Amino acid sequence: MNNKGFAVSVILYSIIFLIITILFMLLGIMRTRFNVNDKLRKNIIESINDEVSVGIVFPSNEKCVIEFNTNEYTDNLVLSINVDNGNLYSWDNETYKENNKIVVNRAGTYTGYFIDKAGGTGNCEISVVSKNQYSYRECEKENINYGDWYVEDSYGENCETISKDDAENDNSNLYRVCQSVDTINCNGSSTCYKIKTYKRNATSCSWKNEQWNISNDLHESSAIVETRTKTVYKVK
Repeated sequence: MNNKGFAVSVILYSIIFLIITILFMLLGIMRTRFNVNDKLRKNIIESINDEVSVGIVFPSNEKCVIEFNTNEYTDNLVLSINVDNGNLYSWDNETYKENNKIVVNRAGTYTGYFIDKAGGTGNCEISVVSKNQYSYRECEKENINYGDWYVEDSYGENCETISKDDAENDNSNLYRVCQSVDTINCNGSSTCYKIKTYKRNATSCSWKNEQWNISNDLHESSAIVETRTKTVYKVK
């Protein structure tokens, strides 16, 4: 009889242990499923919040137009994103600011992005072309610096004297001295002069407010002529 009671006890305890084990397994499965679902729920909420924060949940109904400050070629071409009820603007779709303008620094297509006051987003684009612009400026006479005078001798039947003082006062590079000589020096002509022509070369310029002139081609530069080339832009 005692052996039967012991056997029954063993069987009952085994069944109870099995039931408890099954319950723990079920609780573990339920906890794991809860953790997975909770994590998935949080990820979805964070994703929605991120989309709302950058304004890409829905497209805007506002019309976007890019305006510009001139129709001519210029080195200061400014583009502006114009949107009714616009709030924030970007030229790279990453950094959004209240400033809707940009100064052009390359040729190509510019895309402007915006977020309106309702959180909707949109964009518009415009094409820009470029070219090289040549310009030059010439030194004003009073700003020219000269080297030393040098002389060239010649003979002629006519000679117009120009004094050194007049040449220097006029900031000129030439003056002339005429001296009557034997007509044999002019092949027997009734009048004959030995002509001393004094010249000097421009060495540099003390530039002041000389105006730049636009040229279709690159101008030849010198000691008193400056040239430059710059890239200018225009909306296509």
